[in-house]
Amino acid sequence: MMGFGMLLGLPLMLLTLLVLVAVPVLVLVWLVRGVNPVASQPFFPAAAPTAIAVCPNCHRGVQAGWQNCAYCGQKLKA
Repeated sequence: MMGFGMLLGLPLMLLTLLVLVAVPVLVLVWLVRGVNPVASQPFFPAAAPTAIAVCPNCHRGVQAGWQNCAYCGQKLKA
């Protein structure tokens, strides 16, 4: 015949194991997510700067104020 201690012993041991393993893991995840500023920000890619002109050599977009093309090095008109 199974005693009262045996009946509660196994579930109590499993609950203890769950608490000793799961709680520290959850606390670590909570701390890492709270400390890491990248994880807390939504992912939205930064807007790419708009090209206002085209390089005469490689035909890629260039920005205002560039003296040389960043892709091929072609000197641009000032």
